[in-house]
Amino acid sequence: MVIAFWITTIISFVLVLFAGHLLITLVLPRVKELMLPLTKDDKIINPLIAILLLIIVAYVLKAFTEIITTVDNNILQYILVISPAVNMFTEFIMLIQWIIVAIIIALGFKKKL
Repeated sequence: MVIAFWITTIISFVLVLFAGHLLITLVLPRVKELMLPLTKDDKIINPLIAILLLIIVAYVLKAFTEIITTVDNNILQYILVISPAVNMFTEFIMLIQWIIVAIIIALGFKKKL
């Protein structure tokens, strides 16, 4: 029973890493390509992509901390000290997402004009 728990925990870690890797290597470049017709200015697109990268990293860290909370190991529980910082960052993402949407909409209107 314990072995099955550790196997599923390790598989969860690997899948979270794999999903984060796919988002960073496949999805973010497509988002950048999608935004390029809105503006040719890389000074606008590159910071937005950097913010999206930070958001992905925050969600991967949050998933790791959620997986670690299920593990009953004293050493792994020390990693949970980053949990409040990750939670604060993900709550901040809820605010920043509306700013990102507003910037994308503004870029779209700027392109039409």
